[in-house]
Amino acid sequence: MRALFLRTYTPDCEKFWLSLGSLGPETFPLQYDDIPHERHDELVGAAKHVQPDVIIFLGALEKFHLKPVPKVDILHKFRAIAPMIHICSDASDWPWWDTLNEYDKEGCFDLQVNVDGSDDCPIAGFRNGMIKLTPTDPAFFKPKPWEERDVFCGVTGGMGHDERAELITYITASPDVRWMRKVPYQDMCDFMCRCMVSINHAMNGTGDKFHVKGRVIEAGWAGSCLLEKKNPHTARWFLAGKEYIEYDNVKDAVIKLEWAKAHPQEIRDVAERFHAKMWAFHHPSVFWKDVLGKIGLSL
Repeated sequence: MRALFLRTYTPDCEKFWLSLGSLGPETFPLQYDDIPHERHDELVGAAKHVQPDVIIFLGALEKFHLKPVPKVDILHKFRAIAPMIHICSDASDWPWWDTLNEYDKEGCFDLQVNVDGSDDCPIAGFRNGMIKLTPTDPAFFKPKPWEERDVFCGVTGGMGHDERAELITYITASPDVRWMRKVPYQDMCDFMCRCMVSINHAMNGTGDKFHVKGRVIEAGWAGSCLLEKKNPHTARWFLAGKEYIEYDNVKDAVIKLEWAKAHPQEIRDVAERFHAKMWAFHHPSVFWKDVLGKIGLSL
């Protein structure tokens, strides 16, 4: 199989084609936001040259992305070459909804996939819609044996806003918590593999609701115990109290960290169950089998 990935300049796109490539198919990333709209027919020509079996569009909203994103007419030209899949990382974030509905109305894709784990989005109601979690290649992660982990609790990523910013400010005052940010992806994965606990805040980009971040899956592959902001979407996919630990607010997060430090065997058991869940249900082979199978393709 040959899969063409239409990508943006952001490093976050890489995990998608690497997760499929790890299973054997040939993958060809093609950046679309580095040339103006009037040259997007060149992208169509490049796609024809690849002769893909499937084209996977990693979407972006031009209004916020501030770089060119292919318009409907160009998407139709891509779909004439091969079946088209749109993967959206934030489809439950309301600014996406008009665009998602337009794509559906105009028949731009054979399948639209929301990978933020929330069914509070238009894709959940589409005939050709699917809700999944972010596919992540486990090869990035080499989990340290529990007794060799030298970071009690780690937090990764930017400061964010509102409660996430408050959370990071509050918990990183503790010597037991380390904050890793602005590092290459592999360095971040290596750091998480050293952590006993990985703390995450489930707020979406707009800051008005919650979803399942890719950091949740990464914590699972790293073999750490996930401490997650209480929300219904993560709880839909994983068992709170068994496969991860919930906290209600910033102060409760501190209380839960104190509990975790006093119960090392319990958090180790939670981490091991969470890691096992990744292998069983969230390995890239499961994701891509489901996604490609929906449009009649197989690995």
